[in-house]
Amino acid sequence: MKSLSTYPFPIFYEEWTRSGADVTEAWDNKGDIVVGNDIWIGYEAVILAGVTIGDGTVIGARAVVAEDMPPYTVAGGVSAKILRRRFPEEISTALQEMKW
Repeated sequence: MKSLSTYPFPIFYEEWTRSGADVTEAWDNKGDIVVGNDIWIGYEAVILAGVTIGDGTVIGARAVVAEDMPPYTVAGGVSAKILRRRFPEEISTALQEMKW
């Protein structure tokens, strides 16, 4: 959003003899996507940069996940929201502590 253009010019850094370090500074980077264990991600779902998906989470088809999702939840929609918890809170906590 702060760049002169919305076109991803930095993808051509090799042709323009730019260093790899310049590429990361050339456009907004909100961080890595972190995906927990035992996740189900539906067809054509989109997870944006900087988002963390907790263990055991289910992401619905074609959801756009723009914010972190806690463990053992079901999320869907555009922008994805928590639809429900998979288990009661005490069971989710126990599963996280056990790390199966």
